Amino acid sequence: MKRKFSRTENVLLIVLVVILLALFYYRFVIVTVQDARVNYDTSAIDAEITQYQAILAQQEAMQKAIDEGKSESPGYVATYNSLKQEISELNDIFADAETFSFNFASPVADGDAVRRVITVSFTADSYEKAKEILQNLYSGKYRCLINSVSVNSEDVNPYVQTGAENYIPTLDKGPVSANVTVTFYETTYGAKSTEGLEVENTQQEAEYNDVLTELANEKEEYENAGQGY
Repeated sequence: MKRKFSRTENVLLIVLVVILLALFYYRFVIVTVQDARVNYDTSAIDAEITQYQAILAQQEAMQKAIDEGKSESPGYVATYNSLKQEISELNDIFADAETFSFNFASPVADGDAVRRVITVSFTADSYEKAKEILQNLYSGKYRCLINSVSVNSEDVNPYVQTGAENYIPTLDKGPVSANVTVTFYETTYGAKSTEGLEVENTQQEAEYNDVLTELANEKEEYENAGQGY
């Protein structure tokens, strides 16, 4: 049995269809697009990259200043073994630091030249103070070469706001910590003792190659004489 809908019923059906279409559009179009925007939002990653780039730029600036002065070291090459004197010099230089510690590698000899690598960890009350300490280290009494420098902020909030919710880390605020690798140079010329020195690997390899060459020559002589091995 067919029944014809009244005008009011037709209006209600149309309204219901419109509501259903609106709900469908909201759920499967608007919500999906919003979710996609959240999933592909890289603003947080971009901000983090910017932060690390800022820190890296400041560290590279300090390293560049050190590299530019490498050929201008005013210190002199001490006679081996001058470790006690070098430690005294280091204590004087890092007296301006808040804290510091030294780690000494075994001295290595290459001919009459001696290299002594020292790793220094220290904290300073500011980035400028850390730079001043490193400059004093490089221009100190004993010839040395600063090989690497790493500086980090120790401030509880080492960021500068550059825009809405955008912060860039800075070493210009508060205390900093630093790790430095420095090589001191000495010479065995005039040394009373060479105790404790390690021989450069390249020298050991050269001596080993000389022995191999000598054995090869001896073998060739025996073979030419018809004796062989």
